[in-house]
Amino acid sequence: MILWEIARATGLIAVVVYTLTAAWGILLAGRGIQQPKGALELHRSLQSIGLIAIVAHVVALLLDSHANVAWTDVLGVDTRPGIVLGAVALWLAIALPITFMARQRKRISFRSWRYVHYLAYAFWGAAVAHGLWLGTDTRNPLVLAGYGAAIALVVGATAWRLSGGAPARSSRRPAGTA
Repeated sequence: MILWEIARATGLIAVVVYTLTAAWGILLAGRGIQQPKGALELHRSLQSIGLIAIVAHVVALLLDSHANVAWTDVLGVDTRPGIVLGAVALWLAIALPITFMARQRKRISFRSWRYVHYLAYAFWGAAVAHGLWLGTDTRNPLVLAGYGAAIALVVGATAWRLSGGAPARSSRRPAGTA
């Protein structure tokens, strides 16, 4: 029973942390935003915490004999769409930081990294859909409200980014100022 509780808790923690990771990353990529010191490190730290939560979630489910989750499910070989979405999210959660490390080592171009990094939207969507579809806590109104808030935050940040983000900062002073 403790494994099931761990799986539930780490699944919810992963959604919260990756929602913050996604929203923060979207805001950082917006035009006209001056990144505060440590902004990218916060994004990477949140991502690392989220990945730890996902790994704990998967391991707890694999070890829990009542959960009915097999190793092949982790590979995405399953007929249940909710399980496949979870597997897609898992592998994207692993691939995205690997591409960041490859970019840091100049193994891939910035353009290639950027295109792959757009898959973060698919990752986040798959993870949220997985949780809504299979999460046993979605019957709880507070958890459902949390999912709604997470969706609103990421969709709102995405809309802001697509609208051009913050206005570009002007180096020119307005007329009449010294």
